Amino acid sequence: PGTIEPTPEEAKIVIAAREKLAPTDEDAVLFYYRPDGNYDDWDIWVWADGADGIAVHFAEPIDVDGKKVAYVNFNNNSEVSSAISDILNSNGKVNFIVRKGGDTWASKDPGPDQSWQLSYGRYFAVISGSSNVWVADANAKPQITSATMISPLEMKLTLSCKYAIKAIPSDNGFKVKADD
Repeated sequence: PGTIEPTPEEAKIVIAAREKLAPTDEDAVLFYYRPDGNYDDWDIWVWADGADGIAVHFAEPIDVDGKKVAYVNFNNNSEVSSAISDILNSNGKVNFIVRKGGDTWASKDPGPDQSWQLSYGRYFAVISGSSNVWVADANAKPQITSATMISPLEMKLTLSCKYAIKAIPSDNGFKVKADD
């Protein structure tokens, strides 16, 4: 049951872009994939908790077999403020909005504020139209971003991205286990 996001094709394109970029372990990189390949006038608004935001422009998109993937390497970007640098150095949370039109805020993709905890991974991605943020690593599994007790026998987990999961043994990478 459930769906997997990103699709295998989207994941393959973003992972290939990451491999072409070859970031260092110290780099923190946001990849943004638009299937239409149109990145004209798109940028991100980024901020630290409790701080003012700044506009950060995407670097020239990386070509992967005719598909384009935009990115921002926060460590190699002169637009990134010292407040964001502090987040990068502490593996903290980066808040951002993918937007079109710069300060006119003509549109947002997908719309809501988004964030990523760098301790989940320093390379992360957003697919156009999806509010999920996922780690851009071929060997990555979704992270549990929150857990809420619904009842003594039920817990609600929120994952860092959509992921098919079953409550029975399977090869999906998750195990449901009760320790008494």
